[in-house]
Amino acid sequence: MRETRHIRLWHPIAATGLILAAIAAQGCSDENPGTTTGTTSSSSSSGVGGSGGTGGTGGEGGTGGTGGSGGGVMAEVTPAANGVEFSHPFDSTPDPEGNIVYFTGLNPNNEPAIFKANLDGSMKATEIVAGDPLVMPINIATSTDGATLFITDTGADANALDPALGDAGRIFSMANDSNVLTPLTAADGYRPHGVEVRIDGAADTLYFAGTDPTTGERGVFKLLADGSGAVTAVVKGAPFRDPSGLAIDGDKNIYVCDTVQEDSQGSLYAITPAGVASEIANNIRGGYPCGVSVSPDGQSVLVSSHDATTGKSAVSVVNIATKAVTFFSMGIDADMESGGLHAAKKATNVFSWCGVTAGGTGTVYRVVLP
Repeated sequence: MRETRHIRLWHPIAATGLILAAIAAQGCSDENPGTTTGTTSSSSSSGVGGSGGTGGTGGEGGTGGTGGSGGGVMAEVTPAANGVEFSHPFDSTPDPEGNIVYFTGLNPNNEPAIFKANLDGSMKATEIVAGDPLVMPINIATSTDGATLFITDTGADANALDPALGDAGRIFSMANDSNVLTPLTAADGYRPHGVEVRIDGAADTLYFAGTDPTTGERGVFKLLADGSGAVTAVVKGAPFRDPSGLAIDGDKNIYVCDTVQEDSQGSLYAITPAGVASEIANNIRGGYPCGVSVSPDGQSVLVSSHDATTGKSAVSVVNIATKAVTFFSMGIDADMESGGLHAAKKATNVFSWCGVTAGGTGTVYRVVLP
């Protein structure tokens, strides 16, 4: 039965390479957005010094200097959705304007589902679609106009085309105002993970991390977002072992989190428009899924990860030019697991992020950077 296979896929099975143990253990804050004590601002540890005080007049003392401005990255973090409507959120993405958030997770019946909510927390999460054909919807992205959602499902069944493919995963598209999932069959068998959309020429193009079904090589692939044409490889083979989340900057460079490298940790790779991959950071303890996004100024890459010291959720900030890596909590340091991280395509300083804490249900956050 379909339900049996769904439940089996969600059990912690280390051999699957999907880090199901971490998924099964995920939980989130179970407080409602309305009970949150306001916006949280947080930053990395290095701050900018305060300005000096003004001189005194006559016998009066001068005014004190203003305080420092905190770390190099400041963030406002507020919960967008949590509560009883869903659990175990994996990935979330804002609409292009940064007003609505779409995300994947489980509904109260323990079915895989897709939800939406207002990113400002003013609306409880609403289920859009649940159950068959979804099995394990790990990643989600929007088209550039926000009208279409794209979901990578690592457990979806492609047997309808080729029984040999089995649970090799599928990419689904869905209009944001419908509940009809349409498989992009050209990508069947590629075991898709991270997904992102950008305009190439005049058409939306879907980029995703996956595995070539013929050669077994892992890498980054692309396909026209309308599902026409064939999948082509951007880059595959070494150095990729388990590519996950990805992001694309304005110069068409692709940044990919590879969750498994020789040190049993992850690396962040940059792929040039010519298809050349190079490592720009290692020892990344990526979340699952490993969310990747580009900072508003285009100078850094943000990776959903874990603090090396505390083991709790953090965001790795990788400076593209210097390759220096810093961490900041963005007010999420109480969370034990890091999920997807995406930026709004038009309001590029607005992000959504999934965080989890042991024993809870699930929280999707709105993150605003300067």
